[in-house]
Amino acid sequence: MVEPWKSFVRSVAECGECKSFPKVQAVSAAKAWNGCEPPDPKAVLDFARPRVFFISEAPPGGVNRTFFYRDISDTLRMHLFEALGMAGFSVHALTDFYNLNCYLLPSFCYPCSASSSRANSHPNPGMVEHAATKHLRFAVDYIQPNRIVLLGERAAWAARAFPRQCFVTYWPTKRLKNYPEHWSRYLVPTLRAALTN
Repeated sequence: MVEPWKSFVRSVAECGECKSFPKVQAVSAAKAWNGCEPPDPKAVLDFARPRVFFISEAPPGGVNRTFFYRDISDTLRMHLFEALGMAGFSVHALTDFYNLNCYLLPSFCYPCSASSSRANSHPNPGMVEHAATKHLRFAVDYIQPNRIVLLGERAAWAARAFPRQCFVTYWPTKRLKNYPEHWSRYLVPTLRAALTN
């Protein structure tokens, strides 16, 4: 019998509807999670303790870009860990993140590119709503998180699929000119509340 998480990973990897979106078709040889399968949450989390599930945007577009779990220099990983540190949690590696009983998946599992320029792009609401109802709903039911943290506007589009309390906050980026204010006023307090309440 196929284990539930492996079945979930396979269903995403074989999802024809995900692959049919133009923003996915614009990426050469697009693979779910950029070819880096997420680990089974039951192998990295303590299910006897409260769990926090983060939902980010899509993996970066482009065949040479890696995803959250593989590249130590991943921008999302570095900025999220830095923000968690500002919130009072010592997180320097994925093992620290998992030890906090945190897990992360993107709102849309495939990389996206703008068809005109091949540049990295964001999923649109229809893509996120499809992924949330067809794929992420299983992940939420499987992990049974006490809190769901939606990192940014695009991740927030997934909230309709989950009848649970969600925290919506800013995407952890430093590209905004006034990011220190956004982090200190919104991102860091939200992370602190999600992990301590």
